[in-house]
Amino acid sequence: VTESWLKGYITDAQVTIPNYSVYRCDRSKRTRGGALLYVHNSLIVADVAKFDDGTCEVVICSIESLNMIVASIYRPPDASSKSLKKVTDLLESYLDQANPEDDKTVYITGDLNFPNMNWDAHTFTRSLGLENAKCCEMIINFMTKYFLTQVSR
Repeated sequence: VTESWLKGYITDAQVTIPNYSVYRCDRSKRTRGGALLYVHNSLIVADVAKFDDGTCEVVICSIESLNMIVASIYRPPDASSKSLKKVTDLLESYLDQANPEDDKTVYITGDLNFPNMNWDAHTFTRSLGLENAKCCEMIINFMTKYFLTQVSR
């Protein structure tokens, strides 16, 4: 779930779904935003990491029983390339720590707010300015490095 709009004073019990655990990263310095994952209680979750730089939020974890890594990301339209770089650095660090022999499936979900991106072709138009172009290039490079090719909207 992205743009959860949750704050620290909202407890997990208030957003619980029966038989699911919630892993969340609330936006601390701005309104709206936030990222969370719901994972069924029958699945074994490990290595939960969270990130909030006041602009972007990420929650990522490994689901050992399914041999996968799942992340939820929220990047607002006004996020700088500096903020997005922190997100991709976190993701790269997390993915690089995974044992390559495990051949984990990786799901990166969320709202990156790139209306000018053609996700299927890994291309973008430069209609939204230089900063947006830097961010689009960063995401395309990240996807290429980790062979992330299948996109769903």
